[in-house]
Amino acid sequence: MKKNLLLPIAIIIFCAVKLQAQYAFSTYTAPYTELGKSIELEAGNEWDDPNFTINFDFPFSIGGETFNQVTQGGLGAWFSFYSSNIGHEFGYYSDIIDGEVIGASASMISYAVEGLPGNRICKIQYANCAFYNEVYGDEPSANSRVNFQIWLYESNSIIEFHFGENTISGDAPIHNDGAGPLIFIGTGIDNTEETMEYAITLNGNPADPQTANPTYQENPEQLNGNPEDGRVYRFDPSTVGISSRSASAYKVFPNLADTYIQISGLKLAPAEFHILDITGKTIQSGQVVNDQKIDVLTLPSGLYLVHVEGADVASKFVKR
Repeated sequence: MKKNLLLPIAIIIFCAVKLQAQYAFSTYTAPYTELGKSIELEAGNEWDDPNFTINFDFPFSIGGETFNQVTQGGLGAWFSFYSSNIGHEFGYYSDIIDGEVIGASASMISYAVEGLPGNRICKIQYANCAFYNEVYGDEPSANSRVNFQIWLYESNSIIEFHFGENTISGDAPIHNDGAGPLIFIGTGIDNTEETMEYAITLNGNPADPQTANPTYQENPEQLNGNPEDGRVYRFDPSTVGISSRSASAYKVFPNLADTYIQISGLKLAPAEFHILDITGKTIQSGQVVNDQKIDVLTLPSGLYLVHVEGADVASKFVKR
């Protein structure tokens, strides 16, 4: 019993002369909290490749369009927004399945919308999920389980992946063509022309992954392992142009700051920078040159992200 494990989308590199909606990536750790009151999806079903629509009823922007609902379809936790023939997709790509399919403990999918209008978050939870490749393996089992949530932010359209505990052994052949899942966001997908404006994926060490922008001809790289309990992947949208202005090599120091931070490694300066709090709210912005001190004395203690325009990733520091 085999499935077609090809990705459900076509991936192509975006044109270098066009402005695109891109994402600054960062990762951090935070306690994983299961949803309390939530709405169960696929209730009462032994699910495989679930298909459902979530109406979260607040405006969420992706790929230059705004939506208030999202559809899950295909393998894994794979979501799509579509307007006419153009769409935007994101998700955790590995073939998860309900453990009850072989009489093991149930796997649950649910969601909740939390927060006040203007600052709501839609949290979609996949709890105790088993894996198709193990359930339908030579020795069927549902020993490998994964827990994660996907968060969609109303205020800034950030997408986050939050990971909880897993029971995956290091050599379990559960993922499709890799040692870890594929984490993906793609915008401007035209299924007729088989093109996409922008794509970002994660690969390498799940505790400190690298980003990639795969082409149509490439199979996107996956993580080389499974994110640990408390790992969070954060994708912060920003509209930037692709040009010779590249800030991808910059570094922020010190990591533990009292009065100031500095940014080094800027390929072109001055550069626009933004300091964001953990909710994605911009706290401070300005222009900076290499090694210039940026005053953070008045910031409350906590974790902050620094994004330099033109970069694919964000850096973080802790204000003491």
